[in-house]
Amino acid sequence: MHLKGEIIACIVVVIIIASIMALTNPYHAQAWGASGVEVLWVQYSNPSSGSDGPYATCLANDSLIVVGYDSIPGGKQFRIEARDPWTGQLRNNWTYNPGYGYEGLWDCDVMGGYIYSVGYGYPSYVLRVDPGLTSYMIENVGGWATSITSYNGYLYVGGFDWIAGNQVFRVEKLNADLNTVDTYISQGSRDVFATLHSLGVNPVTGQLWGVGYISNPAKGILEWWIEIVDPESMTLVKTIRPGIPGRAYAVFFDGDGYAYIIGDGDYIVRFNRNGDLVKKINLGVLSLSLYKGGLVGDLVVVAGEENNGGYWRHVIYLLDKDLNSIGNKTLSGSVDSYMYTGKLWINGSRVYLAGYDNQLGNTRWVIYSFEVVGAPITTATTTTTTTVTNGVVSQPVTITKTETTTVTQVSTVTLTKDSPTILTTTKTETITIEKTVSTTLTVTQRITVAGNITNITSVGDHAPMIIVVAIASIIAVLTIFVLKGSRRDATTRATGMQRSFRHGIRFRCKSIPHIGRAGECRSLCRV
Repeated sequence: MHLKGEIIACIVVVIIIASIMALTNPYHAQAWGASGVEVLWVQYSNPSSGSDGPYATCLANDSLIVVGYDSIPGGKQFRIEARDPWTGQLRNNWTYNPGYGYEGLWDCDVMGGYIYSVGYGYPSYVLRVDPGLTSYMIENVGGWATSITSYNGYLYVGGFDWIAGNQVFRVEKLNADLNTVDTYISQGSRDVFATLHSLGVNPVTGQLWGVGYISNPAKGILEWWIEIVDPESMTLVKTIRPGIPGRAYAVFFDGDGYAYIIGDGDYIVRFNRNGDLVKKINLGVLSLSLYKGGLVGDLVVVAGEENNGGYWRHVIYLLDKDLNSIGNKTLSGSVDSYMYTGKLWINGSRVYLAGYDNQLGNTRWVIYSFEVVGAPITTATTTTTTTVTNGVVSQPVTITKTETTTVTQVSTVTLTKDSPTILTTTKTETITIEKTVSTTLTVTQRITVAGNITNITSVGDHAPMIIVVAIASIIAVLTIFVLKGSRRDATTRATGMQRSFRHGIRFRCKSIPHIGRAGECRSLCRV
């Protein structure tokens, strides 16, 4: 019986050590949870009795910024709201009326702790505000500005302009003080009007991608149009005409430089970094228009509006990076709800999204915070080494295994002296790992010692192996107690590990497409 108990104990020790080594290995296998969307909060804002609407969200200094417009007598004006990102509660708002009648803010970005936004009208505007909305700077930019992004300390404002009777793409390069550095103006395509809706920076090549559409109603032309621009020389790199009907509304990228473009209808298209089409899909929902998108880990998140049950509704679709559909979720209820261009903002697994509805007989702001659950789950470990002398715990030294994306985890180590005192240290931190995850891992270890623990330290590139050795030593001590306990029929203690995963819920819905976007310049305002 003693031999059998020892064999079982040895097998258990081997399994535990192998598991620990797998956890500390940066190339260990990854598990997938059930993917879905969990709505965290929804907030509404109805600042006027007229038409009000938001376009984009940005996050800066723990402040959620939403930009758009509200109504005033005789027209519309810029409106920015600063909200608590955890609850959505309004902290402050800022309005500005340039005085031309119908103005609104289309998009925003964050650089150097400031929020930058672009406003439509002719002339157009670019402005800078602090996250508390207490001070601002505003300047004119050329053409009709619709999108803004930043790269290497510069701002890039995308839109369109009129050159020799042609409507063409325009990108203006500015410094942080809103001074124009350079301008790119497309040659366009003869006899068509080109409209840029979204401007993004490829993280691998550093090139600017402007996406939108070309149109000529007399010739029946309405299709996607893409231009790639070098941000240094501000010259054209490549023009892409993929032959996809409708309008392209947004472009975003993954870490490998692949571009994802969405727009009218249910098209989602993936290009490589050189601008070559890799894959084009239809979601099979003809009533769908997609306006915003991004990536949470390896999951593609797109948002738009579709008609379902007689109402336009806000909807989210999830796909993998190969554009295989994973699921969808309807966000709004039995009220006409709409969306338009401008960024959604992603922070870890949380997404902030703005749209508008017609619940009160006039359009009002609708702001969502939701979490994407079920992204690839990578397990990481954190070991805290502590010196204990006469029941006193010294300042903990934490060794963290680092990889490449963001995950939040909690690590707890409990030490029990031979007295009844239990000394516990808990550390919550954000580390980086290879894939974005949406999970909380709690590790608890209880160690019983008869004397003092001293001089346990570990640093440097060998942290994973030191972690394994340290934990293996603990297991060895525990195994001795197990073996002794089996001979004496005593009770045993062991370490336990618990993992908890949240699972999303998949939803399915259908609707009908939004029409009437023609009319070019003025119809772009959606007012």
